[in-house]
Amino acid sequence: MKFAPKTTVSLLINCMLALAVVVLGFELLMEHFYVETQVTSMSRYAGKLQASADFGNGVRRFYRPTLASDTNARSAFTGEREEGVEVWSWTYYSASWMVCLIDQADKASAEAFADTYNAQMRNFIKNPAKYDPHGEAATQSAD
Repeated sequence: MKFAPKTTVSLLINCMLALAVVVLGFELLMEHFYVETQVTSMSRYAGKLQASADFGNGVRRFYRPTLASDTNARSAFTGEREEGVEVWSWTYYSASWMVCLIDQADKASAEAFADTYNAQMRNFIKNPAKYDPHGEAATQSAD
């Protein structure tokens, strides 16, 4: 089978474009994995430290991740209580005009922060003796 020069060039260009799409797709997948693991790891660390600082300052609250309705939304008391403790919103923002990757990372970050903060705060409330004012408790497991 003999190909015409135009067909060969067109086929070659299409193959190159397909390869570029595959490479970019792989790159996005790896970026998503990296962002998700790094963002959640940092958020867990921040949640643990914030719970320790709050407990030391007499603050007793839990957080619930909440999608912000606008850019002026801030964390606030929801009016609910859980185990006798105030439940506050922990806002995260939607970047719907941007790539979905950013939305997923922002939501994952808020969930990781709130989950770790709440676990650490529950641990301190149930076992106040585990709280160390010198900060060692912030590096201990929230189990």
